[in-house]
Amino acid sequence: MLEKLTTPVSVFMTFENEEGKNRALNFEETTNEHEYNEIKKWMGKFEIEIQEASEPTDIIWENRHFTPADRNKKKIIVWSILSLMLSLSFLLILICSKISAKQAGTYPNVNCKNLELYTTGNDLQNQAFFEFRLNTDLEKLGKDVRYRGYVQCFC
Repeated sequence: MLEKLTTPVSVFMTFENEEGKNRALNFEETTNEHEYNEIKKWMGKFEIEIQEASEPTDIIWENRHFTPADRNKKKIIVWSILSLMLSLSFLLILICSKISAKQAGTYPNVNCKNLELYTTGNDLQNQAFFEFRLNTDLEKLGKDVRYRGYVQCFC
Protein backbone atom coordinates (compact mmCIF):
# COMPACT_ATOMS: atom_id res chain seq x y z
CA MET A 1 0.00 0.00 0.00
CA LEU A 2 1.14 3.60 -0.57
CA GLU A 3 2.41 5.70 2.33
CA LYS A 4 0.50 8.82 3.22
CA LEU A 5 2.33 12.14 3.46
CA THR A 6 2.32 14.01 6.74
CA THR A 7 1.61 17.23 4.82
CA PRO A 8 -0.80 16.81 1.94
CA VAL A 9 0.14 18.19 -1.47
CA SER A 10 -2.63 19.37 -3.76
CA VAL A 11 -2.30 19.36 -7.51
CA PHE A 12 -5.17 20.54 -9.65
CA MET A 13 -5.69 19.31 -13.19
CA THR A 14 -8.04 20.36 -15.92
CA PHE A 15 -9.11 17.88 -18.53
CA GLU A 16 -9.87 18.77 -22.11
CA ASN A 17 -13.00 16.67 -22.30
CA GLU A 18 -15.45 14.62 -20.27
CA GLU A 19 -13.77 11.34 -21.24
CA GLY A 20 -10.47 12.32 -19.57
CA LYS A 21 -12.31 13.32 -16.41
CA ASN A 22 -14.21 10.00 -16.30
CA ARG A 23 -11.01 8.00 -16.84
CA ALA A 24 -9.32 9.84 -13.97
CA LEU A 25 -12.30 9.29 -11.64
CA ASN A 26 -12.34 5.56 -12.47
CA PHE A 27 -8.53 5.29 -12.27
CA GLU A 28 -8.21 2.79 -9.42
CA GLU A 29 -10.92 0.52 -10.78
CA THR A 30 -9.44 0.24 -14.28
CA THR A 31 -5.70 -0.11 -13.52
CA ASN A 32 -4.05 -3.39 -12.81
CA GLU A 33 -1.31 -3.82 -10.19
CA HIS A 34 1.58 -3.56 -12.71
CA GLU A 35 0.34 -0.25 -14.22
CA TYR A 36 -0.33 1.13 -10.74
CA ASN A 37 3.23 0.29 -9.62
CA GLU A 38 4.67 2.03 -12.70
CA ILE A 39 2.73 5.19 -11.89
CA LYS A 40 3.84 4.89 -8.27
CA LYS A 41 7.51 4.86 -9.39
CA TRP A 42 6.89 7.95 -11.49
CA MET A 43 5.03 9.82 -8.76
CA GLY A 44 7.30 8.68 -5.89
CA LYS A 45 5.62 7.94 -2.57
CA PHE A 46 2.63 10.19 -3.16
CA GLU A 47 -0.89 8.90 -2.95
CA ILE A 48 -3.08 9.92 -5.84
CA GLU A 49 -6.53 11.10 -4.88
CA ILE A 50 -8.87 12.28 -7.59
CA GLN A 51 -11.96 14.34 -6.83
CA GLU A 52 -14.45 16.02 -9.06
CA ALA A 53 -14.47 19.81 -8.83
CA SER A 54 -17.50 21.76 -7.69
CA GLU A 55 -19.88 23.14 -10.24
CA PRO A 56 -19.33 26.85 -10.96
CA THR A 57 -22.92 27.52 -9.89
CA ASP A 58 -22.10 26.11 -6.43
CA ILE A 59 -19.28 28.61 -5.89
CA ILE A 60 -20.06 31.91 -4.21
CA TRP A 61 -18.38 34.54 -6.33
CA GLU A 62 -17.35 37.55 -4.25
CA ASN A 63 -17.73 40.19 -6.95
CA ARG A 64 -21.08 39.18 -8.43
CA HIS A 65 -23.01 41.81 -6.45
CA PHE A 66 -21.31 44.73 -8.27
CA THR A 67 -23.45 46.31 -10.95
CA PRO A 68 -22.01 47.79 -14.16
CA ALA A 69 -22.69 51.26 -12.73
CA ASP A 70 -20.57 50.40 -9.65
CA ARG A 71 -17.75 49.19 -11.87
CA ASN A 72 -17.91 52.37 -13.97
CA LYS A 73 -17.75 54.51 -10.81
CA LYS A 74 -14.64 52.64 -9.71
CA LYS A 75 -13.07 53.07 -13.15
CA ILE A 76 -13.69 56.83 -13.01
CA ILE A 77 -12.18 57.04 -9.53
CA VAL A 78 -9.08 55.06 -10.57
CA TRP A 79 -8.57 57.13 -13.74
CA SER A 80 -9.00 60.35 -11.76
CA ILE A 81 -6.40 59.31 -9.20
CA LEU A 82 -3.98 58.24 -11.95
CA SER A 83 -4.48 61.53 -13.82
CA LEU A 84 -3.91 63.54 -10.65
CA MET A 85 -0.74 61.62 -9.82
CA LEU A 86 0.62 62.00 -13.35
CA SER A 87 -0.14 65.74 -13.32
CA LEU A 88 1.60 66.18 -9.97
CA SER A 89 4.64 64.24 -11.13
CA PHE A 90 4.76 66.35 -14.31
CA LEU A 91 4.71 69.55 -12.24
CA LEU A 92 7.39 68.24 -9.90
CA ILE A 93 9.66 67.32 -12.81
CA LEU A 94 9.05 70.73 -14.42
CA ILE A 95 9.93 72.59 -11.20
CA CYS A 96 13.05 70.49 -10.65
CA SER A 97 14.24 71.03 -14.23
CA LYS A 98 13.74 74.81 -13.92
CA ILE A 99 15.76 74.88 -10.70
CA SER A 100 18.46 72.76 -12.31
CA ALA A 101 18.60 75.01 -15.39
CA LYS A 102 18.87 78.09 -13.17
CA GLN A 103 21.73 76.52 -11.22
CA ALA A 104 23.48 75.52 -14.45
CA GLY A 105 23.15 79.11 -15.69
CA THR A 106 24.41 80.57 -12.43
CA TYR A 107 27.44 78.29 -12.20
CA PRO A 108 28.40 77.27 -15.76
CA ASN A 109 31.07 74.67 -16.47
CA VAL A 110 34.35 76.49 -16.88
CA ASN A 111 37.69 75.38 -18.25
CA CYS A 112 40.18 77.08 -15.92
CA LYS A 113 42.92 76.94 -18.58
CA ASN A 114 40.97 79.57 -20.53
CA LEU A 115 41.61 81.99 -17.66
CA GLU A 116 45.38 82.04 -18.30
CA LEU A 117 45.31 85.83 -18.04
CA TYR A 118 45.13 85.37 -14.28
CA THR A 119 47.97 82.92 -13.76
CA THR A 120 49.13 84.11 -10.39
CA GLY A 121 47.17 83.27 -7.25
CA ASN A 122 46.62 86.89 -6.18
CA ASP A 123 45.15 88.02 -9.51
CA LEU A 124 42.76 85.09 -9.63
CA GLN A 125 41.85 85.61 -5.98
CA ASN A 126 41.17 89.32 -6.49
CA GLN A 127 38.99 88.64 -9.55
CA ALA A 128 37.09 85.87 -7.69
CA PHE A 129 36.38 88.18 -4.73
CA PHE A 130 35.23 90.93 -7.09
CA GLU A 131 32.94 88.53 -8.97
CA PHE A 132 31.53 87.15 -5.72
CA ARG A 133 30.81 90.63 -4.27
CA LEU A 134 29.25 91.81 -7.53
CA ASN A 135 26.96 88.77 -7.76
CA THR A 136 26.03 88.98 -4.09
CA ASP A 137 24.94 92.60 -4.60
CA LEU A 138 22.97 91.64 -7.75
CA GLU A 139 21.29 88.82 -5.86
CA LYS A 140 20.21 91.23 -3.10
CA LEU A 141 18.61 93.43 -5.76
CA GLY A 142 16.70 90.40 -7.11
CA LYS A 143 18.52 90.29 -10.44
CA ASP A 144 19.84 87.21 -12.24
CA VAL A 145 23.28 86.15 -11.09
CA ARG A 146 25.83 84.66 -13.48
CA TYR A 147 29.30 83.63 -12.46
CA ARG A 148 31.91 83.72 -15.24
CA GLY A 149 34.16 81.12 -13.66
CA TYR A 150 36.67 82.96 -11.51
CA VAL A 151 35.06 81.79 -8.29
CA GLN A 152 34.94 78.16 -9.49
CA CYS A 153 38.60 78.22 -10.62
CA PHE A 154 39.77 79.93 -7.45
CA CYS A 155 37.95 77.46 -5.20
